[in-house]
Amino acid sequence: MEPQIMQRLPASGSALRLRERDAFWDRRGRLLGHGPDLSDSASIDVDRITPRMLLAEAVGD
Repeated sequence: MEPQIMQRLPASGSALRLRERDAFWDRRGRLLGHGPDLSDSASIDVDRITPRMLLAEAVGD
């Protein structure tokens, strides 16, 4: 895969780790727990469609 295509993947990443941690509730509204704290994570969050589009573009017609 061409380097310029792979450079677009991190550029399309979101800042999900900047939002509050996920909370999980039961049907009665009781807090069951929280998702992981990703505030110090070096990873990025990418929607599934983004890699698909980049791969399709790389393959071409």
